[in-house]
Amino acid sequence: MYLNRDLTAKKVVVKSSDGLSFAVSAERLVLKDGVLVLQEPPQAYILHAVKETCKALLELVEAYAEKDPQNSLPALSAAREHLKTALNALEKA
Repeated sequence: MYLNRDLTAKKVVVKSSDGLSFAVSAERLVLKDGVLVLQEPPQAYILHAVKETCKALLELVEAYAEKDPQNSLPALSAAREHLKTALNALEKA
C-alpha cells in the first residue's frame, strides 16, 4: 500500500488469483459484503473522453492541412481519415 502524507491510501497493490500483481488507485476500491471490490470507470465516461480526443486531433490535423494544402503530407491525410472513421464509430456506439 502506498500512502499520502495524511496516511490515507493512495495506491494499493492487488494480487490476482492467477498470481499477477498490479497497483490501483485506492479511490477505485470499495468494500462490498466484506470484500474489497475494484470499481470500473463508467463506460460512457470513457467513450466520451475518447470521442473528445478524436475531435481535438481531427481539428488539429485539418487546421494543419488547411495551412499548407499543397505540401500536406500523405500521412496527414491518412491520419485524418483514420480519425474520421474512429469518430464515426464512436458516434454510433
